Amino acid sequence: MGCSESKNIVEPSLDAAPEEKEKTAAKEQEKKTEIVPITSKNAKSQTDELPENFPIEAKVKIVQSKDVQTQESSHKHGTIDGDYQLALKLQEEDYSQLDRMETRDLIQISNPGRRDTPEIEAPVEKKDHYPSLEEPAGVRKMYLAQGFKDYHIEALFRHNFYRAFHPGTKSLTLSMMLCDQAQASADQQAEMNVMGHVTERKGAGENLHFCHYEYYAKSPSKMTVGGTDRFYGEVTDFLKGFNHETKMPDKSTFLKWGHYSQLIWKDTFEMGVGFAKFTDPIKAGYPMIVTYRYRSHGNFNDQYPTKCSLPQKSLSEIKEIINQWQERRVNAIIDDEEALDSKFRRHGIQEWQIDAWRHFNGIRYSQGLPPVMLDVDLCVQCCTNDGKGYWSMWTTASLEGKSLDRFVQDYFTNQAKEIFKQEADLAFTSFGLAVEIQPRKTELRCRFSN
Repeated sequence: MGCSESKNIVEPSLDAAPEEKEKTAAKEQEKKTEIVPITSKNAKSQTDELPENFPIEAKVKIVQSKDVQTQESSHKHGTIDGDYQLALKLQEEDYSQLDRMETRDLIQISNPGRRDTPEIEAPVEKKDHYPSLEEPAGVRKMYLAQGFKDYHIEALFRHNFYRAFHPGTKSLTLSMMLCDQAQASADQQAEMNVMGHVTERKGAGENLHFCHYEYYAKSPSKMTVGGTDRFYGEVTDFLKGFNHETKMPDKSTFLKWGHYSQLIWKDTFEMGVGFAKFTDPIKAGYPMIVTYRYRSHGNFNDQYPTKCSLPQKSLSEIKEIINQWQERRVNAIIDDEEALDSKFRRHGIQEWQIDAWRHFNGIRYSQGLPPVMLDVDLCVQCCTNDGKGYWSMWTTASLEGKSLDRFVQDYFTNQAKEIFKQEADLAFTSFGLAVEIQPRKTELRCRFSN
């Protein structure tokens, strides 16, 4: 009894174990299969040939191989075997897992030369988004309903604007308890006519700002924001002595930057603010005190390396963001007749004052300076010659046939350099003006404030 010789067919012996039979059958099946991705061009034809109980979401297809050598080569790199077994295992155990897996985790291409190999998309470059001074929607209304004042809210907004430039530094919230403490501290210091951290702080941090009320056009909001701006301005001194190896500032100059480090302290999560007028401004040295309270307090136990992250923008760049925001805000009012009516004309502001405002801001634009806001209270002060502006200027001359508009505009054009010279230190944000016309002369009065 004879038999033909075969070198390519493997016949297991009759006494082989069942497990070996199953392994051999599996290997024969693997040689006839490959896994390819479903592309937009062949998706329909491929999915039609899938087994009925095989999920389409797997994006795989079992097809007959046309090139045994290619498959054997792929087997050597382990690309088909592992993916095929993974697909079958997921099919048998839990189809739902396929929905949670990305295709690249399930399939590797057996033939890298295929033209339908999906291309890997380049990662989308993320653009830097820096903080804005635009008011968060609904936040002011929420705080007003809780009993906070506008000057509390404005101070909070400006604090959070600056803190947002420091990685890992979260926004603050307002605390009525801290506002009450800050107000009590301001009242107590104003009564004693002393300047310093002399009141009980109850574990809270504290920053103090001393100023002239008129400098901020008698606006509490401008005053609390102005103090915040001054605190952050200390970043220059903080960075001047900063050691980039130890991540520590120069503690010998702490008095020059301690307000800044409290403002950006990472562990601080809430704040409050209050202000008061000294009973004896001459003795105190300033008319007003603004007190800020913080919890948790900063400047603690030399923790600056972990609690004070460095800013992502320079001080000049941050100021430019503020200037651009102020420019948009002012221009929106100037260009809106309804806003001019509601904010100015109904309070007695005349057209020549609005025109002078536009002209003055035009000069400022040409010098790269931000616009200033026309302030009704300052206009009233100029008109009545009552009160003291932080910086004033006036002129007395004859109109000499000029219109009032031309007289005022010529004056601003001629005096612009002097105004800008003062502004280098004072940083004006608002101004007011008024005229007194007499038979032979006209007196123009102007006042500027932060």
